[in-house]
Amino acid sequence: MRTTRFIIAATVVLMAACQSSADRDATSGTGQTNDPAPSEQTSTPHDDDAVTLTLQEVVPEDAEGVVLMMTQHASGEFTVDGTVTGEFFVDVDDTSDDREAFRYQLLDDAGAVVFERTTSGPALVRAYLNQYGTMGDVDLLSDYPILGTFTLMVPVISGADTVRFQSRDDDGVYSEVGQYDLGSRHQDDVGPSEAVIGHQTIWSGADPANALDIVLVGDGYTREQMSTWIDDATDMAQELLATAPFAQHTGRINIHRVDAVSNESGVSYDCIDACRLRDTAFGTIFAVELINQTMGTHYSSRGIFQLKQWEVARAVSVVPYDAVLVVANTERSGGMGVHYATATNDDADWTRTGVHELAHILGPLGDEYQEDACLVDASLGLPANISDNPEDPPWSQWIEAGTPLPTPTTSEHRHSVGAFQGAYNCPDLVRPARQCKMRWTGWDFCPVCSEILTLQIYQHADFVDAIHIEATETGWDLQVETEWPQVAVTVISDGVATGSGSAASIYAIPGDGTEVTVEVQLLADNVRATDGRLTETFQYRVTPPQ
Repeated sequence: MRTTRFIIAATVVLMAACQSSADRDATSGTGQTNDPAPSEQTSTPHDDDAVTLTLQEVVPEDAEGVVLMMTQHASGEFTVDGTVTGEFFVDVDDTSDDREAFRYQLLDDAGAVVFERTTSGPALVRAYLNQYGTMGDVDLLSDYPILGTFTLMVPVISGADTVRFQSRDDDGVYSEVGQYDLGSRHQDDVGPSEAVIGHQTIWSGADPANALDIVLVGDGYTREQMSTWIDDATDMAQELLATAPFAQHTGRINIHRVDAVSNESGVSYDCIDACRLRDTAFGTIFAVELINQTMGTHYSSRGIFQLKQWEVARAVSVVPYDAVLVVANTERSGGMGVHYATATNDDADWTRTGVHELAHILGPLGDEYQEDACLVDASLGLPANISDNPEDPPWSQWIEAGTPLPTPTTSEHRHSVGAFQGAYNCPDLVRPARQCKMRWTGWDFCPVCSEILTLQIYQHADFVDAIHIEATETGWDLQVETEWPQVAVTVISDGVATGSGSAASIYAIPGDGTEVTVEVQLLADNVRATDGRLTETFQYRVTPPQ
């Protein structure tokens, strides 16, 4: 995961010492000299002049990002209705990413896929709307198109101007549901939100191109309540930075505060003094409470989100961002995580709920409790911390030998990782641990959720600051600059791999045009299954001096 913007290049001067080394290597143990072949002579220096070679990076480390203002329609079609630009960075490394039900792909002129990513948000929304629409015998997307709006950040990569959108069906097959021409992104830019009156970075761990950038923005705070908002944002940032695994990676996390003013205090259908719509910057609403009030039902109504999804993106575009947490200023308790995370500031422990909701966005982790309606959709699939296979869950690397599967909720297994019955609001699904923040916000994240979140942090952040390369008599030595205490380095040159610890060497002088690959793996105690996601890969080509 590499979003570093600087280009790591090393100019290596091979002095006459290289020649003396070559001469020694060309002498046999009998004292006789073995003459090199002509081709070898031309690639090896034979005079006292310095030979300068340059390592130039051949793969971009990150890409400019653009936010697409999208709508999913009842017909199944997805359209782009505008864009938002800003100082956004998107990691473009290869990664294992085929789990979520909505996929976008960047295509070149020939229609070949240059880059792709998946996300769960649009599919989750459709599943929820289908569920509640069936209860009320209505087509919510047709009747309320605003419920289908969302935003999607995509990278801008040279030579790939078309974005293709795909949805996954019950058989796991993706099919096209829309396209967009990235060449139109500037003329479609709608600009920042008028509701924003200021912003501040309240925690700076690294350059935004090299970090997970989290944005806190409030809704339902009037201009007179800005001091309350600033205090709330500070409390939320402190809670996040003190919670593992984020606490172990604060050097790769930035937290920004965006100050947005609402005309009214509170949020829609919080029913504090009245059950009604309120005039807020982002239209935050207890949507199920609206259904209850309209239909006379009594569904669980803690779910809360923003009707004005696009306005959130316009507001936070004044700072770099990878994930957004909206703090709703209301005395009614609630929280949700779909496109953005949302938490209410209703009690003294609300910041713990904020971390829980943010984990939905970053993981994306699923709830591990049983309080709401069970929602399982074949096309949607399950979050990484939820399984329908208690005998062999996907987190088996954390299950100790002898742990019964499924795992009983007895005191003996209070701290075990296993397969505990009841998760994702479904009695027949299983979760990794008896206790976890995804089950109750007062607990810590379990080892499986901690691992997933750590992997996701480095989907946005880099742990390599620089690679230092020095010439020696026998080749090149490479040292990795990183704040992380444990990394493993592998260098591949001419098909030969070398490396150990935080350093590696190339023992033969690469010739012009040689491809050199440097792989750096972060070794984290709380990660046992990396799938290559904790490895940063740098590719270079040896070029002659200009």
